[in-house]
Amino acid sequence: MAKRYVMIIDLKRCAGCNACTVACKQEWKDKVPPGEFRSKIKEIESGKYPHVSVVYRRTACMHCADAPCVKACPVEPVKASRKTAEGITIVDEKLCIQCGACVEACPYKVRYLNTDNKVNDKADSCNFCYPRIQRGEKPACTVNCVGNVFTFGDIKEPHIQKKLKLAKPLRPDFKTNPSVYYIPFRNRKWETI
Repeated sequence: MAKRYVMIIDLKRCAGCNACTVACKQEWKDKVPPGEFRSKIKEIESGKYPHVSVVYRRTACMHCADAPCVKACPVEPVKASRKTAEGITIVDEKLCIQCGACVEACPYKVRYLNTDNKVNDKADSCNFCYPRIQRGEKPACTVNCVGNVFTFGDIKEPHIQKKLKLAKPLRPDFKTNPSVYYIPFRNRKWETI
């Protein structure tokens, strides 16, 4: 049986430094145009003075098992937006027709069209650095994180199973069965899109 990759993000450890965003941008410099990002750090503030707290949350493709973007893709017989055997959501730029259906379908609002990019003017989002995974490497964001925020691997691995017991998906009410989970920071607000 194929591996099913998941990413667990520990919100207690994230300082909002954007090393993951920079690593992603560098890894995909020929695919992601200026002004667009496959991953972003969102600063979520909660509370009232003098009891204010901030949580930094990395947001990118959730690699949903029940992916609305894949369902919305009109390309047939092989969809441009599709799942790999490992459960990773990818966009095949050779098949993408730039219709934007997948962008509109994403409830997390993390997919976009590369309208200003002369190299790749197709739909785009995080792909867990799929070419790196195929070479036996981890995603660039996980390798370059200075706070050890990320745990990445096959869902069947014991250390992944242990961390998943502490983690929650973002917006379970969307019923997409995402492959990205967050370890919340106490009772601080973090679930907003």
